[in-house]
Amino acid sequence: MLHGIIKREYQIPRLTDLIDISTLQQIQDWAARTAGISILIRDTDGYPVTRASMSSELCNLISGDEHTNPECRESNIKAAVLAARAGSPQKYTCYAGLTQFAAPIQIEGHLLGTIVLGDRPAEPISEDKLKELSDKFGINYEKLLETAKNAETWSDETMNSTINFLYSIANTLIGLCYQGYSLRKKVNELTVLLEISQLLISKLDLQEILDQIAQGIVKAVGVKASTIRLLSEDSVELILKSIYNLSEEYLNKGSFKLKDHPICYAAMSGEAGIIDDVCADPRFPYNKAAKKEGLCSMLCVGMKSKDRAIGTIHLYTDKPHNFTDDEIDLAQSIANQAAVVIENAKLYEESIEKQRIERELIVAGEIQAELLPDDIPDSKDIDIKAKIVPCGHLSGDLYDFIKLDDQCLGLVIADVSGKGSPGAILMATTHANIHAAADNKASPKEVIAKVNNYLCKYTRSTEYVTLFYGIVDMKNSTFTYANAGHNPPIIFRENMGVFLEQGSIPLGIMADIVCEEEQIKLLQGDAILFYTDGVTEAMNSDKDIFGIKNLMRIVQQNIDTDSQGMIEKISNEIKEFAGDTPQSDDLTLVMLKIK
Repeated sequence: MLHGIIKREYQIPRLTDLIDISTLQQIQDWAARTAGISILIRDTDGYPVTRASMSSELCNLISGDEHTNPECRESNIKAAVLAARAGSPQKYTCYAGLTQFAAPIQIEGHLLGTIVLGDRPAEPISEDKLKELSDKFGINYEKLLETAKNAETWSDETMNSTINFLYSIANTLIGLCYQGYSLRKKVNELTVLLEISQLLISKLDLQEILDQIAQGIVKAVGVKASTIRLLSEDSVELILKSIYNLSEEYLNKGSFKLKDHPICYAAMSGEAGIIDDVCADPRFPYNKAAKKEGLCSMLCVGMKSKDRAIGTIHLYTDKPHNFTDDEIDLAQSIANQAAVVIENAKLYEESIEKQRIERELIVAGEIQAELLPDDIPDSKDIDIKAKIVPCGHLSGDLYDFIKLDDQCLGLVIADVSGKGSPGAILMATTHANIHAAADNKASPKEVIAKVNNYLCKYTRSTEYVTLFYGIVDMKNSTFTYANAGHNPPIIFRENMGVFLEQGSIPLGIMADIVCEEEQIKLLQGDAILFYTDGVTEAMNSDKDIFGIKNLMRIVQQNIDTDSQGMIEKISNEIKEFAGDTPQSDDLTLVMLKIK
């Protein structure tokens, strides 16, 4: 029947004479993945030319893994006849009850083969039909029944939506088979585009991707060499990033100003630039280097991602060449796809770098947390509790308790300038210096002076620290403190609040400051609240701040609450006040109560 359609005397070539099977397989696999359906190409005798792409388990079970079942081949031949007569894709149902489409691959009306699309039933296959297939081909019935139950049905809507796609594939193959030499060139172009598109999901770094693109476009267009330049972040320079088939010396040519090269500027606006002889044309900046490399004609195309220019690709020949419209279109097409791949690679690298920094910050935060005191020094005389809530992995706040002897306890709360790593480093430096300065029961003003002179000497002029240091002396029932520019703690006595402000300016600003200190008598029932500005400056969605009045109100309303309960009440009210507004600063609370 098939021989009645094809006139063999015309010696129509076979598909395998015109196209490399592995390349055809790649195209078919890509098309199957794109459409989400099974595709198989058969020759004029109905034998498979390619391996079935995305073939269903049911089809494989009935027709065999190689799809060489004679009944299957006969069904496809009949479908090929229908498709060839109609000259367009035709729907049919194979002998096993699976609905498929067949589209002819033809040259001037002569059939070269058939594209078979789909292998799904339009409706569940009856058990009688399955029993018939099981007996006929010796297939385990239970396995066949189970596979048929799991088979995805092929709705009319889905079937109709595939027709135009299939016909487009058929026409593409017709063109490939008819052009001969152009076929090989076209396949090479498609392969390069496919390879570049696959880079979208690769995990290669940016440089590897640039190098692959530089090599791929040379092979696709058929030129000698290529370079890729990317636009600098300030959009002023084009920076040479990759070369192919050029020397390392040429790679070191570096960048040039975009404004000085109208050809590149025009290319990034969508207009391809051509130079007939780069060794002599004054518009090309490296005439001597080009001559040394053996270059002649040049094509420059721009790369754009989301309408934003990101760079250029330059193609070079080794002899005079007139670039055709097809070559320019191909180069531009590759450049357009390359732009997406490059931007994707940049985002991937940024993501990897962000993850690395995130991991480092987490570790740094864990190390920093170890600087905080492990034990809260409660005793029969005092009740102390503390809480710190960083707004990020690293904190610029600090609190600490320094046991000076059995009766004296040093208490520190501080806030450093800056955030992130710089703030954390300054905080760690301050912490170490406080401990060193507090040795031998140095007075608060002495501690302040020593820490200040160190910071003035060894930190940057833009860095400073607000620091409150006090000594609780339970033997004498006194509290001696000095406040270096920190938010003044509040001592509550008989439910009245008094600020502890005596001291100096923040540390690290001016050397040899004179710091005043104050000593107050502690009475039973006294409560002292220490805090950082993250508490009073907490903000809600209306840009209102929590403020000192709210803070004092909570303490006064809950004055009989123990230190832990007080801190939790303050924290909860701040959280309720802020609502969904993100925390913008570290939040630290310390509560001291005299029992």
